[in-house]
Amino acid sequence: MTSETKRNTLFDNLITPDNCQLLLIDYQAVQINTVNSGDRSQLVKRATLATKAFKYFQIPIVLTTLNIGIGLAKDTIPPIKNLLPDWKSFDRTSINPFEDRDVKQAIEKNHRKKLLISGLWTESSVSFASLDALNSDFQVFVLVDTLGVTSKLAHEMALQRMQQAGVTLTTFNQVLCELQRDWGRHNTIPGFVDALYSSGMYLPTAERK
Repeated sequence: MTSETKRNTLFDNLITPDNCQLLLIDYQAVQINTVNSGDRSQLVKRATLATKAFKYFQIPIVLTTLNIGIGLAKDTIPPIKNLLPDWKSFDRTSINPFEDRDVKQAIEKNHRKKLLISGLWTESSVSFASLDALNSDFQVFVLVDTLGVTSKLAHEMALQRMQQAGVTLTTFNQVLCELQRDWGRHNTIPGFVDALYSSGMYLPTAERK
């Protein structure tokens, strides 16, 4: 068998390590402790795993928080923050990351129009950023399995609103497979397999936790 000649990774219609970036929004204790749309521990696990995997694929990551500077919240939770020890973190007062000049400029400076978004909360910071990013001509991909908010209904309604506006809803596992795409790309196989096993994707149902 012979794989197709590797396509241009900058202009590929699919997500590649060279044409996307990740926006991480508000993985802070205050937000996590109010999540009731799903299991909080699993949410933290998936968000942490996604951060680790995308860093492995050398994807630019824009990290942002809310209200640390005015004393209403603490920094990004350690499981994620420790993966990004040298990353500049952008603290905001605006609920919408795209209404913060520094965050928006950091995203624009990466010159990558495929914007992956992972964060809290679905109904506010995530959806507002997604809708504004669309309006700024980004292709927006929201990682549904790394999001959370105060209720299942709020989560579902926010996803519907984003999808109707043109946001692509996806999952961490799908994007991970899209980044690897070919077992012939040997350099990234170790990190790819580690992320798949850690997510439980390759485990038999009886072994999944």
